Amino acid sequence: MIYRYWGYPQDFIFRYKERIAAISKEDVLRVAEKYLRPDDLKFVVVGKPADFDQPLDTLGREVTTLDITIPEPKQSLSEASEGTLEKGRAILAKAVEAAGGAERLAGVKDVTKRGRLAMGSMSLEQTTQIIVPDVFRQENRMPFGAMTVFLQGDSGWMNSPQGQGPMPGPQVKEMKSALFRMRETLLLSAGQPGRTVNFVQQDEVDGKTASVIEISSADAGSIRLWVDSESGGVVKSVHQGSAGDGPAEIEQVYSDYREVDGIRIPFKTQVNQGGKEVAALALTEVVYNSGLDAETLSKP
Repeated sequence: MIYRYWGYPQDFIFRYKERIAAISKEDVLRVAEKYLRPDDLKFVVVGKPADFDQPLDTLGREVTTLDITIPEPKQSLSEASEGTLEKGRAILAKAVEAAGGAERLAGVKDVTKRGRLAMGSMSLEQTTQIIVPDVFRQENRMPFGAMTVFLQGDSGWMNSPQGQGPMPGPQVKEMKSALFRMRETLLLSAGQPGRTVNFVQQDEVDGKTASVIEISSADAGSIRLWVDSESGGVVKSVHQGSAGDGPAEIEQVYSDYREVDGIRIPFKTQVNQGGKEVAALALTEVVYNSGLDAETLSKP
């Protein structure tokens, strides 16, 4: 049927075999000399020159170096003045009170969050554990196995069904950014060195007025928070992150606020990218100050 559809003779497979068998070494050499020109070949070598056994110029060919480093997205911060900075801090203070107060937030030494993350047709169990200020561990249990990342300070490791290895630099930066965005410490940014809180604009979320503030850190990027003008609760955030095809703007919409140990925290987070929902996280448990220790978390 396929042969007839494409107009091949019904005995094509037999003719093909016979013609292949009829080719001589002379035929191969004649065609190779006509079409293959070794002097015109270009070789592409990808890797770190320091890792090569010998320098590429020892091949006796001209070497052209190409920089394929993916450039970091430029961080564009909003313009700030004394007035906008003062207003930004005032709005953040309202968000702190709505979340349970500065004393409650400052009392968080560690947190464990468990939930289910849905991404399209795939659903996985996620456990995130953080020890303030610089220990982060996250485990994602998927149908084909578990993937775990661990960061302490400036280094960490990754463990997946394919094996374990050190965490690459870009992933380290992403995990440090995740620590910066930890809600309980992020809301206390007004009193932390190296951070600024700036008012950006008024906006609306689901028909309600919200004040947009931008919290930036000298070494961990920035994030914008949409603070409900009436309740002071954070209803949305936007930050620069990474997607499968490179840098992307990540929007998170928060709902289903519940109180845990005097701290109000959203149990549902919708993650949007390019105006479309790409994931949804539904927490099932949040535990504060359970006595997590870095040595235990560091074990695969």
